Amino acid sequence: MSHAATSLALLKVLLSATFPSLLLGLSMAASALAAPQAVDSRIDAVTVYSSGATVTRTTSVSLNAGETVLRFSGLSSEMDRRRVQVELLGDGVRLGQIKFSDVQQRDAFDTQVRDLQQQIEALEDNIAQINDSNRTAELKLKFLDGIAQGYAKESWFEGARGSADISSWRGALQVLDEGSAEARAAIRENNQRKRSAERDLSQLQREMQQLRGQRKVSTDVLVTVSAATAQDAQIKLHYYQRNAGWAPKYVANLDSDSRRLQLTQKAEVTQNTDEDWNNVALTLTTSEPSGAMQAPEVFSEFLRLRDPMVPMAEDMAASGIRRMAATSVLEEVAVQAAPKGAAQVDVGAYTVTYQVPGRVDVANDRDDEASFDLAEMNFTTELVTRIVPRESAQAFLVAKFIYDEDLPLYANNMLVYVDQVFVGETWLPTALPQDEITLPVGQDRRVEFSVRNQGGRTGESGFIGRRKQELIANLFEITNRRESATLVEVFDRYPTAVDDDIEVTLPREATPPTETDFDDKPGVIVWRKSLGPAETWGINHQYEISYPADKSLVSQPR
Repeated sequence: MSHAATSLALLKVLLSATFPSLLLGLSMAASALAAPQAVDSRIDAVTVYSSGATVTRTTSVSLNAGETVLRFSGLSSEMDRRRVQVELLGDGVRLGQIKFSDVQQRDAFDTQVRDLQQQIEALEDNIAQINDSNRTAELKLKFLDGIAQGYAKESWFEGARGSADISSWRGALQVLDEGSAEARAAIRENNQRKRSAERDLSQLQREMQQLRGQRKVSTDVLVTVSAATAQDAQIKLHYYQRNAGWAPKYVANLDSDSRRLQLTQKAEVTQNTDEDWNNVALTLTTSEPSGAMQAPEVFSEFLRLRDPMVPMAEDMAASGIRRMAATSVLEEVAVQAAPKGAAQVDVGAYTVTYQVPGRVDVANDRDDEASFDLAEMNFTTELVTRIVPRESAQAFLVAKFIYDEDLPLYANNMLVYVDQVFVGETWLPTALPQDEITLPVGQDRRVEFSVRNQGGRTGESGFIGRRKQELIANLFEITNRRESATLVEVFDRYPTAVDDDIEVTLPREATPPTETDFDDKPGVIVWRKSLGPAETWGINHQYEISYPADKSLVSQPR
């Protein structure tokens, strides 16, 4: 074989050996340069915490064997990228790299704005045509009215001359009646169409305002997956949103005759993310609060001595600070109740999870709250009337019961109804199983009471170490106007001496309290008694204070 022939044969062998490898390399390079596969995803489920929410998007994709890059487009730019998770449901499918990119959305939003603008202009034209049609009908009525007046005048003269044509009158009246009826029917129909068009126009204008306030940047998530074989797979994308949350709300319905209390736990869900949650499975979890409604609280009073010549500025300042702290209040907001249906509840060792039944919508509007019923419980209560003569001229009713449910309740505001009548709003404290709950349910107008000053005295005694004595004496009279017995609690206090030179004693005539140092508050006292129908109860609330005559008392309520 010649040298040229040998070289040609060797070249053929080399080409035949390298060509498949070359094709494979080109194929891999082409694969690496291939555009990511766009996927359409939807929000399928949302788990809401007290602050924040985890959003779950789902999609189904067709994967080739090998590596594929999937692109989730137009997602929220507010997502916490550190908390993004991808869940793959398929055989032999593995997750690779996850990348994020910001995408300007102005063009996309401009397209939506143009579409909305065209719809708004069409509705405005429609409303203008309706207005024109109404004006035409009104002109027709005015014209017919003018004809009617002229014809009536002419007919009167003919009647006066004795030449009236009765059949002509009847024909004219029929024409006028049919014409005016047709015009008025057209106006009524036009007004109905106009109201409907104006509602649609208002909705489109709100959508336009919301759209123009939306984000101008969205996030694309690039997910690399590899599959052992070509297959269809389901992919779930989980990400965290900050601007969302839920809080428990409560409604209490008390039947005062049976003393049965129905307690309904609700959830108020709000979200102000840049996405709507439409037709989603909603889960709530605890893993991440006008007018006087309850009896005022009685605070301890401490007495100490002060030299009369010492300025009282510091004492007054300290007392003022304590008084401000004692009277500070927490403002609460009433919410509207909504859809029925108990949620599925899972009580864990440390958290409670509620699965809202069905699929629901939650709009991304900070002013829009979605309300869902979570649980309904019933309790037999003990009704107690509380009176605090020192602080209020009203008696207040409370319902006491043992919370014997397994579901913990977390503190928040409560709407209160008594005998199907709304009486106001209060605060439900956190309740754990077997806790005793004291729930304020408003003013009790069927228990009356009065306070009479019995004329306390002031005097001095002793030659050496003279002392002053002050007697405080009040008579409380309470009358039960109910048709049945009721338990009454009357709250007040004895002052507590801070200095040893101050003595607080009870005269023999004083009515001993049922309980002292109530709720671990020094000096706070309670009298308790069950009053029968029309029964009146008198309490002599008396105490005497003794202290050195060269000193003065400073009272510091706490």
